[in-house]
Amino acid sequence: MWIYKGVKYLCRNKQRDLKEGEVPKYDSNNKPISITYFQDGWDWLLKTLTIISNLLAGGSIGLFGWLLSQLADSLFDSEGNWKIWIVYMALDCVLLGVMLTLGTYFAEWSAERQLLKIRQRFLKEVMRQDISYFDGYDATALASKLMMNTRLVRDLIGIRTSMAYMYIGVITALIRIAFQNQAGVAGVSLCVLPVIVLSGWWAGRIEYNASLKVKESNETANSVALEALSNMRTVKAFNMQDVMKARYGVCADTAETEVNKASVKTGFGYGIYWLCIFCSSAFGYWYGSYVLYNASMKFCPDIEICESPGSMIGAYISVIVAAFYIGKVIPWLADVQQGNLAVRETVALYDRHSLVDPYNPDGITDLSNVQGEIKLENVAFSYPTRSDVPVFSRLNLTIPAGKSIALVGASGCGKSTVIQLVMRFYDPQSGSVTLDGRLLTDYNVKALREAIAWVSQEPKLFALSIAENIAIGKPDATREEIEEVARKANAHEFISALPEGYDTWVGDGGNQLSGGQKQRVAIARALIKRPKILILDEATSALDNKSEQMVQETLDDIVGKSQITTIIIAHRLTTIRNADVIAVLNNPTDRHSNSGDGGGQELEEMTGSSVVELGTHEELSKIPDGIYAALVAIQTEGPTEEDEKDRALQASGEEGVYEAADYSPRDSAILVGGTLSRQMSKQNSKQYRQNSKLRQNSKNSRTGGSFEMRTQLSKQLGDVARQESLVFTAGYQPPRLFRRTAAPIKSKMVQHILGVVCYVVYQCIWPVYGAFYGTFLKTFVDAANPDRLKRESRKNTIVMICIGICSFVAFWGQRWFVSQSGQAVVRQAREGAFGGIMKQEMGFFDQPHRSPARLGHILGADTFLLGEWTSGNTTMWLGVGASLILGLVLCLQANAKLGGVALAIVAALVPITYVASTLVTSGGSIRLKKGEDKLSRTLGDMSAYVTSIIINIRTVTAYNMQPQCEAEFDEM
Repeated sequence: MWIYKGVKYLCRNKQRDLKEGEVPKYDSNNKPISITYFQDGWDWLLKTLTIISNLLAGGSIGLFGWLLSQLADSLFDSEGNWKIWIVYMALDCVLLGVMLTLGTYFAEWSAERQLLKIRQRFLKEVMRQDISYFDGYDATALASKLMMNTRLVRDLIGIRTSMAYMYIGVITALIRIAFQNQAGVAGVSLCVLPVIVLSGWWAGRIEYNASLKVKESNETANSVALEALSNMRTVKAFNMQDVMKARYGVCADTAETEVNKASVKTGFGYGIYWLCIFCSSAFGYWYGSYVLYNASMKFCPDIEICESPGSMIGAYISVIVAAFYIGKVIPWLADVQQGNLAVRETVALYDRHSLVDPYNPDGITDLSNVQGEIKLENVAFSYPTRSDVPVFSRLNLTIPAGKSIALVGASGCGKSTVIQLVMRFYDPQSGSVTLDGRLLTDYNVKALREAIAWVSQEPKLFALSIAENIAIGKPDATREEIEEVARKANAHEFISALPEGYDTWVGDGGNQLSGGQKQRVAIARALIKRPKILILDEATSALDNKSEQMVQETLDDIVGKSQITTIIIAHRLTTIRNADVIAVLNNPTDRHSNSGDGGGQELEEMTGSSVVELGTHEELSKIPDGIYAALVAIQTEGPTEEDEKDRALQASGEEGVYEAADYSPRDSAILVGGTLSRQMSKQNSKQYRQNSKLRQNSKNSRTGGSFEMRTQLSKQLGDVARQESLVFTAGYQPPRLFRRTAAPIKSKMVQHILGVVCYVVYQCIWPVYGAFYGTFLKTFVDAANPDRLKRESRKNTIVMICIGICSFVAFWGQRWFVSQSGQAVVRQAREGAFGGIMKQEMGFFDQPHRSPARLGHILGADTFLLGEWTSGNTTMWLGVGASLILGLVLCLQANAKLGGVALAIVAALVPITYVASTLVTSGGSIRLKKGEDKLSRTLGDMSAYVTSIIINIRTVTAYNMQPQCEAEFDEM
């Protein structure tokens, strides 16, 4: 019992004592942040078991070297029992397999546990941040950076660290055995160890610094791509395709240049590393021969050790293998450096104190009796990213409870800033914002936003059905309630005319709807919330006159009957003339001086320096030379002809796919090269309708039903995407497809050929070294002839050094030349893909699987994999194939029977290696692929999802969507 209690105590999760919503703080001054930051008690236990298992696995490899030396001695001894040593070696191999399996299992178990914890907190910590955090970052760069850091940490704490522990065990055991067998050979061989370590460390450092620069360039390229893809209509309208391609090309060129510069240095560093390993082998061999020569000449003081060829062979092999594994540990140390940086960046997000935390449970949560009076008193505010540009210096404004107030003024005067202060997107630097006499900071953030409904000028819709987008305002809303508010927002008519009605899928960002349609859906989403405070920021700007009038009458009626405190921002004065109060704001640098009978000075004292006029429409219209009166006079003259054209174009629904008046059966035809977006949307909407009952019956309301429905929908999207891909790739069978993808190599054909030649030479060095290896060992065995021993040892030492020089040149060359051809493929693939995307018609972007974030992932990650496949992987397979063939030929030539056994072993290893590479994916995360028809959620899906959350963070925050977003992200 006490053992159980002790293990339970050790494995306790230290973070369980934290309060709900509390973020653990990490004092980096006391202890450096490392990859162990996310480990709890169970993870430390699993890590301990991992270390023990892998050290034993490494020790078994070292033990194999000692057993090999004993086997060699028994072979040279006529009375030696060599068979028993073979049995011992077989048992040692079994021990190695068991320990490696256990070590890998424990490491992967711990890695998956930590990844789960990181993911569970990841999106929560992102959505916890106040809006000012996102003002300083690009959405794509931030999402990509955070997701890649998460993946890097997971990969590093998994099988890679597990294998590093094994390498340490191997090195320790082999060096111990080498010194035990022949200390002199071990010491001489390890004299170049400092050079090996320094060269590997230098190359790893160069690679690490280059990766930071390349990462920055790729993040910039992703930002440019997302900016263009998210605003394709603007890009095409102003013919900016060439401009965006040029900006994207600069980023791609920068990344290519940095990688090529680094490849020269890292190739040189790792080339020196391999040269030193072969020199170490040469020095150890030469000294071993020297010792045996002295022994044969009776100069050795310890005849028993010197006359043992097995001890020489054991020491020699142990040192060579140890040096090889030292080279494997050094890159891992560079990876640890990158992992620590990733952890620090992730922990910086976790430990950042959010100025406005929506997860903080503190504050007043019951706002049922709130009247809605809002006061801004002596408010001074400037945006964090522009702290030297004050928006308000001393703003005083009172918004009466149950009344409507309209904010009027030129662009940049702070109208939207007032709204963001009321919603606590930001807090003022000084002054106060109160609700019913209480500071906004006294209220619970989530409860406060629950009482506020907000309709922005550019409403953000999510890739859901229309009904689900409306239900965001009230997750447990019934279909009747949804239709009721849609009628009030003048949206029911156009929704009913759509192919699948309220179950129509709106597309990414609502791109299947026109601007006016999106605004009406957003208004319905706000009305279903039944808020205490309603904020309308240009809420009807995209509506035609008739729709605007109907919606405005509805809003006026709702405000008048329900006594909702309403804040309105509008440039069209017809929208605000019925407001109870109109406040005119003006920039402090261009403040209007009111010259009416002393009223101006009185207004200055009452409202502060940023509000220059305050009153009703009739009162402000009568102020001589007033700002509001001037605006009324301008708009009374009527719109110009160009204004009418712009208004008609905006209301015509050109932005959207669905327009009831234009819908016809011919729109569902399939064009050559892809399906029309309306056909895709019709199929998607049909799936929504089939799952409507499931959503309504879901116990988890909108969240659960939405996710189950979307999971089933993803299968259909995958089927349609595959069908469409058949159309696109109909003329591209594998040979032609390979020629197309490998076409960019033509510009670097010379470098590519040189890279392939160097890599083939580098790989063929190993079977050649193996062939000479028998000769080297034969010299140790045949030590009876001192003159021959001396002559052969000199020749073989020179051969080893020459092999080392060849490995240095070959490795340096293949790293340099393959990098040039591979990066050329990546750059041209990125530029070509981006240019091809820029040429597509707008229907191309209406597909669900062609969202800006997903296309950005293709441009970033998939083009990199293409470069690896066409240049790196093909070169690797050619080199490995040449090495394998040469090795088998040399083996068969040396001994046909032994060569046949080796051939059988290789034939058995090929399918095993293939299965292992199929099971182990994503940097060591073990998964089994259950058929090609299942659409898996990859890192790109997660990055795209986080990107969409960050882009729409204000909507997510305003409607308290954090729980729904967390639930869906956790299911990925």
